[in-house]
Amino acid sequence: LLEKAGAQLVVGDLLDRATLDAAVDGCHGVYSMGAPNEVGIEGEVREGFNIADAAWEAGVAHFVYSSVIGADRSDGAPFTQGKHRIEHHIGDLGLPATIWRPTSFMENFLRQKDNILAGRFRSMLQPDELHQYIAVDDIGRFVALAFAEHDRFVGVTREIAGDEMTPVDMAALFSLVLDVPVAYE
Repeated sequence: LLEKAGAQLVVGDLLDRATLDAAVDGCHGVYSMGAPNEVGIEGEVREGFNIADAAWEAGVAHFVYSSVIGADRSDGAPFTQGKHRIEHHIGDLGLPATIWRPTSFMENFLRQKDNILAGRFRSMLQPDELHQYIAVDDIGRFVALAFAEHDRFVGVTREIAGDEMTPVDMAALFSLVLDVPVAYE
């Protein structure tokens, strides 16, 4: 789809700085989102620094980074600490950037799909504990908004969420949408 829309696709490896330099050369903007799943937290930090450095050296006009809620605290959960360091690196470089800090992805519920369809929704949260969620498509909308309204969003760091519910509310919503009784456990 991107190619059909006129985008030139370029392969880059976040751990190979030379490929990133070539990939961002001549770009107006760069969007970056990392995950420690395969490379670990230190690998994610290296990847984040590499893409930010490449964007800065290429003179990119707008860098949009998808971080995580809680990345403002250096003593947060381990998965937030790498993103905390990347955010600070982006700031230290002086990149014209927007940083979105999304909360838990709604798509994480897919891991429980079979249980939910069987009428059981499990959560480690207390039944009445509010928690925020966002759909990954909505993160994409925030990224597009940042690029579309450059002057409004350069320099902005903001937490983003799409909804806030308790686990009991989630079970009720699953019941309604699926037309199957779903109980919170």
